[in-house]
Parts: sequence; C-alpha cells; structure tokens
Amino acid sequence: MRVELAAHRSDGLPCLLLPEKPLDPERRLYGRLHLREASSVQFHRPGRRLCRSLGNTRVSRARGVARPFSQRLGEVERASVPSAEPSRRPTLQSKMSTPDDLGASPSVSIIMIFLDAARFLREAIESVISQSYADWELLLVDDGSSDGSTALALSYAQAHPRRITYLTHPGRENRGMSASRNLGARAARGEYVAFLDADDVWLPGKLEQQVRIMDSQPRAALVYGRTEHWYSWTGSPREAGDYVPELGLEPNTLVEPPTLLTLALESKAPTANPSNFLVRRRSFDRVNGFEEAMRGLFEDQAFLAKLYVAEPVFVAGEVWDRYRKHDDSCSARTGTGAERYARGLAYFDWLEQYLVDQDIVNARLSRALRGKRRRYKHPLPYVLLRVVRLRAARPRARVRTIAGRVRSKIALAR
Repeated sequence: MRVELAAHRSDGLPCLLLPEKPLDPERRLYGRLHLREASSVQFHRPGRRLCRSLGNTRVSRARGVARPFSQRLGEVERASVPSAEPSRRPTLQSKMSTPDDLGASPSVSIIMIFLDAARFLREAIESVISQSYADWELLLVDDGSSDGSTALALSYAQAHPRRITYLTHPGRENRGMSASRNLGARAARGEYVAFLDADDVWLPGKLEQQVRIMDSQPRAALVYGRTEHWYSWTGSPREAGDYVPELGLEPNTLVEPPTLLTLALESKAPTANPSNFLVRRRSFDRVNGFEEAMRGLFEDQAFLAKLYVAEPVFVAGEVWDRYRKHDDSCSARTGTGAERYARGLAYFDWLEQYLVDQDIVNARLSRALRGKRRRYKHPLPYVLLRVVRLRAARPRARVRTIAGRVRSKIALAR
C-alpha cells in the first residue's frame, strides 16, 4: 500500500493519510507510526485521489473526516525511542519507514502481551528470535506494566526496529488480556497470527512446522499441537514433573466444526494453549477476535469456541511450546476456588447465547454444555475425580513428552 503524506494542516501540524477500512495483509501499512509527529489522521478509501485543500482536510469523491489518531486502530500508541543526538523537530517523512525500506509483509505476526513480566519476558522473546522460520514480525503489547518489562521490550524494539514493535494502550492503561491481544492484531501485517504469553517459550521449529501445515491445509482456520506443562524451569528436583496432556483425539487430523468445542465441554480434549496455536488472519477477523469483556481466564476458550463452531481446525501431534507453571501466572492467581467457577459459569452463559445468536443447533453440543455447567455449579465430586485421573495419567504423559520432543527434532531435521 502506498502511504500518502499531506504536507501540513491549516494549523501547521502534519497529517498522515490512512485507509478507512482494513486492507488485505499484503497491502497493510508498513513502518512505525509516531503520534508525536502525526497528531491528526485523515482516513480515505484506497485508490481515491487526494484533494489538495488541506485546510479542510478533505478527500475528493469520498467523505473524509479528520480524526485524532487514537480514535482509530483501537486507540493504539506506538512508542518511539528518542534519538540520543539533539536535532531539529523531524519531519513526518524522515520518521516514517516506507514499503521500500522494509520489503514485503511478513507471513506471521506474533503478538506477545505482557504485564509485569520482567522475570520471563527476555526468555520468551529469545525463543521467537531463535525460530528456524524467519519470516515474522513481533508485536510486544504492554498492558500497563510497572516493572522493568517495559524498558526491556523497548530495548528489543530499538535493537530490531524492522521486526519488533512496542505497543501500549493510551495512558498505558491495564485493559486485560483480550483487549491487549486485539490491539496487537489490529497492528499485525501477517497472513497468519500467533500468540506467545510472556512467561511461556516456543520450541525452535514451531513456526516452520505450523506454516508448512497451514499452507498444505487451505481449509484449516487454525492449527495447534501438544503443549508441555513446564515445572522444571525452576531447576528444583521437586519441580521436575513436566508432562504433556493427551490431545483427546487422533493427531494430524482436520477436525470439522463443532467437534472440538463439544470434546472440550465433555472434558475429553483440552483447550489449545494460546501460546501454541497459529491462526489465519482472515479467520481471526471473521470471528471478531477476542471477547474484550473477558479480561482474563476463559478469554482464550471464548475465542476458540467461536472458531471451533465456524471453521475446520487442524490438530497436530507435535509439541511446540512450554507452558510455564508458576504461582504468579494469571491462571494460578484466579484459576482456583470460587472465582474460577464464577467466571466459568459466566463463560457458559455467554457461550449459550452465542450459539443461539449464530443459529447453531447441535444436540450433542447442547448436552455437553449443560453437563459442563452442572459440574461448575456442583464442583466437589468432579474435582476429586479429576485429581485421581491426573495422578494416573502423569506417568504416561511424561513418556509422551519425550516422544513429542523426538518427533519435533525429526520433523525439523527434514
């Protein structure tokens, strides 16, 4: 897409001209947007000739309205790192990267949200940089951190300006996991979108294998595989019980809707970890991304439920990520006790209404939803049964963990 720049408005401030509607990934905006230089934005439709009357900031043959930049793109602020050398106020042209500077859009946009994650953020970013697949961009979304993670993210954005971008909400507010992921998705340019939580890590062949699968499975909206539950990161012998849960269905299978949602509600297949899956951008947009009313816990299940009932999903057998288990994680803080069950019941209410709104009628799915709600209303018997099953499954899961790593290395070697 050509970035068209109007010299100045009538009040002397520069204007940046962007399309009114999102474009295809191949035509998305390149480079970094700087609010301090582009304080006003003119939106126009692609292919329309610009009017030279900048005093009124109009677009010929289309009704254009000059709006503050924060009103578009989800009120996104992209941080710019100031130059160490003093200079005159730069022009907009000198601060903007152009398509010729950056080349084609990346195939994969990686969105990493973080909140006070200084302990683990570097390791997560390095696991992206270490990927065997190189055609990616990384969007670091700050959800209002107050520790050293903001400075760390900015340092990576400065060191890799063409591949890593720092984003935050206006005023550096905390808006929750769903809003932060959607913020990153609005800025993404890739054909595929991947997510990595700041306390998780990827295995080196993750993107390469997933992109190959998605290219060979044009009907698949999303691909996911096995996730390793990672306790041994502490180095303590007492925390060495890493394991990989069962998929709950035959691996390397294209699953038609709404099978995966039904199996999840029946507790026969675990929900895919956000740090594990890769989704097509058009499919993400089709279901309107994450539900921002769900700030954390069940927000991933709501997003996946929308995809599971809409399009096929490819389920692979490889292990692609390590899900770090620690006491400061969101699931550890809010994933037990009465709060979890209250949020779960709220999610089931939302899901029931969503299925009605989408005119989805499936007898088995409806029974599974009723059964899951019943287990959350009366959790004690089911909790005891789940503990017994987990203890019995762990030895087998450890064997599968080793086998999954071997399969990943073999696939990468090919």
